[in-house]
Formats: sequence, structure tokens, C-alpha cells
Amino acid sequence: MCFLIPLAVVAYVAGLFVVFVLAGPPLIVLGAVGFGLFLVVGYGWVLADVLGRSTPRRPAAVPVVPSAATATQEPAYRHYLFGQALVDLWQVLRTAAGQCRQWVLTLARGINRSCFSDATHTWFTWPFGVLAWAALVFGTAGGALLVGLVAGLHVLLVGVLLGIGLTLIQLLRLADTAVLRVRRIRVTCPHCYVPIGYPSYRCPGCSTVHKDVRPGRYGVVARVCQCRTRIPTLIVLGSHRLDAVCPSCRKLLADNTGTASEVVLPVFGATAAGKTRLMLALVMALAQQIAPGDGVQFADADTRRRYDEGKAVVGSGRATRATLTALPKAYSLYLKPPGGGRRLVHLFDSAGERFVASEQLQELQFLRVAGALLFVLDPLTVPAFWDRLSAAEQARLRGERATVAPDFIFAQVLENVRGMGLRTNRVRLGVAISKVDLIRDTAAFDPPGLTSDHLAGWLTDRLEQGNLVRGLRHHFAEVRFFPTAAVATASGQVDASVITLAEWLLGSRRPNAVSTAGGRP
Repeated sequence: MCFLIPLAVVAYVAGLFVVFVLAGPPLIVLGAVGFGLFLVVGYGWVLADVLGRSTPRRPAAVPVVPSAATATQEPAYRHYLFGQALVDLWQVLRTAAGQCRQWVLTLARGINRSCFSDATHTWFTWPFGVLAWAALVFGTAGGALLVGLVAGLHVLLVGVLLGIGLTLIQLLRLADTAVLRVRRIRVTCPHCYVPIGYPSYRCPGCSTVHKDVRPGRYGVVARVCQCRTRIPTLIVLGSHRLDAVCPSCRKLLADNTGTASEVVLPVFGATAAGKTRLMLALVMALAQQIAPGDGVQFADADTRRRYDEGKAVVGSGRATRATLTALPKAYSLYLKPPGGGRRLVHLFDSAGERFVASEQLQELQFLRVAGALLFVLDPLTVPAFWDRLSAAEQARLRGERATVAPDFIFAQVLENVRGMGLRTNRVRLGVAISKVDLIRDTAAFDPPGLTSDHLAGWLTDRLEQGNLVRGLRHHFAEVRFFPTAAVATASGQVDASVITLAEWLLGSRRPNAVSTAGGRP
């Protein structure tokens, strides 16, 4: 029996040789590759699991609702790339690292328990344990490299997508800004007169106001409101079809705001100078003469309502209601003059009392963005004109007379608009000689002609307003004088003098256009 011991030793050594030399290396390689691939597949499982379920660490997407503590947030779902993507990436990396560590520890414990824990069988199982440990070590090392590579690619992919998203956001913003600048579109609130860089918009689904819908963390080409309504992010992408809101005063802007260049035309003058009637006649002229047919559109329902009311007043010859001293809202119209170029025209009429009190005049911030101003000059307030009227004429016109001299109104407006930063040397000024329909048959109304130069000479020589005329011409880029009769025929056609004035204010005056106000050649 003694010979069996050496034989067993030889057999045992031969078995070790077979295990470690012949079968061991391939088994180690296969085991290492298999475990390494298992770790990579495990990373994919973790990725799919994290992205496919809601957990306390990854809650379902919810909109961000603004509050006092989150005033900069929007009532919309944040875009995946600019919020949840980074949370998911960190969750996948952390979960995959923990899961891979757990798998390695579980397999290591299994090897130790199966191959090294039982003393009776350890002589036969320890070689396999060594091979398993070798495969585990090499597999863990290789798997860690592969998982690290996959995780790196995941990080790179998220980074690239985030970079593409940010780049696309900037390109879209730049393109939208370029389009607005090329088309010379600027937005001014007709309520609070603040220049608006970009309007806010109401959600068509729930009427919630989104302060800034432009491409950003809440969406690139569209965002999803808290009510799950999709909202375009740019005017060129269709946001102009939504209700635009002023970010400052939260009041509605004109329909289709941002689709046309805006023209701000303030009308100023003394109380009872005829501003309101003239402005209503200008609106009628714009609607009927400058852009006939479908070339004119009322920019909002309020303008249409006030236009319908005012048209009846101008046509009947009745006195207009006194302009309220509250801050005025503009008459807003979309025009497409014959020369082309769609425009949104805002005409502002303020109570004459505001032009007397400097502190109230400073509230009229629309004056500082005007490209042209209209000064309504009532000749009845000029002593040299009033004194030349007969007693009967004075009695007839006393109730039509304005309350403040035009030179005082001009000085007040000039001082304040220059204080607001308006460079008057770049602004055109139209001077409307008002109430010509009332004074044209008087002997005091005797200009040598009705051209701008004739009227300027008449104001200077006959009405002793030389200082005023020189001041107007000194401070403004261009000054034109117009006789105006804010009246309309029974068919609703306004006087030709108002049409001529409207054409000049919009910069589309036809060559050799002649005013016919007053019926004089």
C-alpha cells in the first residue's frame, strides 16, 4: 500500500500541472473576459434602469412653478439636457460603481466559501479557487477599464449633447436678434412705454405668463408649459401668434408683436389745442388713405373700439371728450404703405395738463423713443392772432381756444425729452396748425400760401412767433409746418390736409403733395 502514496502525490502534482499550466491560462482568460463583459453589460442595465423608472433620487419630471423664492424660474418643464441629464449621469455612475463593487464582493465571497472554507475538500478545490481569484482579479481590472471607457463615453456624449444644445440656443438667439435688427423691429409697450427687449407670452392652454420664452434651459425650439402645452421659443418660430405681454407692467401688447417695425408718434400740445381730434383724424387717414384695403389692421381690440367711437365724433363735428390725465394708451395699427415695409404705428395722445407740469411730463417715457413728434399749435392762443379777430369771431371761437401758449408747451417738452436722453437733432418734428376749419374764413388767417415755408413765415412775421420757429428749427433734424382741419365728410373721408400730414409723419409723403386745408391755393 505504500506505493499508493507516491502515486497519489504524482497524480496530485500532475493535476496541479494540468490545472495551472494547461487549463489554467485559458480558463483565467475566459473567466476574466466574461466577468469584464458582465460588468459592462451591468453598466447598461443600470443605465436602462435609472432612465426607465422614477425613484426618490430620480423623481418624475415636474414643472418649475415660480414663487417669491424662485422668481427667476419659469412655469415650464426644464429641458432634459439642462437639468435631469446631469442628475441621471451622476446617478448612473454612482449606482454602477456600487453595483459593480457588490458583484465583485459577492463573487469573491462565493469563491472563498466554495474553495477555501471546507478543510476536508480544500486540497482539491483550492487550485480552482486560485484560478477563480485570478480570473476575478484580471476580470475586475479589465472590466473596470471597459466600464470606465463606457462611462467616459457616456459623460462625453452628455457633454457633447449639452454643448450642441447650448450652441444651438445661442445660434437661434443670434439669428432671431439679427432678423429683428435687419427688419428694424423694436418693441415698445403702449401702456408703460418701456422699450422691451423681448416680450413675455401667455400660454394658450392655461394663460400662465412665461416671462422669457427664448431658447434656454426650458427648451430649445419649444418649451412645455406646466399644463403640458407646447410653446414656441422665438418669434421666427411662431411665438408671435401667442398673446404677448409686457414684462414690466404685465399688460397685453399688440397682436403679432415683433413681426413689424414699430413707429412711435407722440402728439403733444396744450389743453384744447385740438390734439385728440387731430389724432383721431390721423388714425382715419392712416386707415383710409395711406394703406387702403387690407393694408391696415388694428393691432388690438381696444384700438378698434376707440377708433369706431372717435370716427363718429370727427364725422359729426361734435367736440371730443377731454383727454384723461391718466397715462394714455396708444392707438396701435399695422400699416403696409404703398412703398412697402409693414409697420406697427403707435400714436400717443396725452392730456395737455401733463405738458404744463414737468413732473407729469417725465412720466411720458414714450417721448424718448420717438422718431418723429407732432406738435399741435393752436393759433387762437397766440395774442397776435387773437387780437386780429373781430369781436363776433372772438365770441364764436372763445370756447375753442386752448389754455396755454405754444411757446411754453414747446419749452417744457424740449427740456424734458432732452433730459430723457432723446437726441432731438435726429428727430423730425411736424407742427400742425390746428383748427383751420374754424379759422380759415377769418381775416386773421392770411398766410401767403399753405406750404411749410409760407406757414413758418406767417408765424414769424404776422403772429410774432419768430423765437418759437427758430427754436423748433434749431433743435430738431427737420421741421415741417402743416395747416390741418380735423374734419371728415359725410362718407367718412378726412380732409386732405390730414392725409398730407400722415404721409409725412410716416416718411412716405408723395412728391409734390399739396395740402388743401382751408380751401386756399
